[in-house]
Amino acid sequence: MSEISQLVDIIFTKLALLHGRDFTSKWEGLDMQDVKNDWAHELAGFEKRPDAIRYALQNLPPKPPNVLEFRAIVLRAPEVSVRRLTAPSANPEIVRDALMAARAALTKMKATP
Repeated sequence: MSEISQLVDIIFTKLALLHGRDFTSKWEGLDMQDVKNDWAHELAGFEKRPDAIRYALQNLPPKPPNVLEFRAIVLRAPEVSVRRLTAPSANPEIVRDALMAARAALTKMKATP
């Protein structure tokens, strides 16, 4: 089972528990796997952003959403800020030695016919 399919199962469980028949009856007469496959298609890519799915599940409207409404909530999820590390400074002695070695090698290459 793909990661997005697992997320869709989690979404459906939450929405069914929250809304009961109001949610499940939306697809009465349809193959539930086809419905879930459609949700997986519409939410493809968000398996890499489970925080956005979590946000949507925590900010559901009073009525059970369809997949497009749910995706719209997912898209409103705030970006997770990632603290960036500053790059370490180069050691000036190592840089100087590396440049001298490179210059010496280049000079040697030019000198040999």
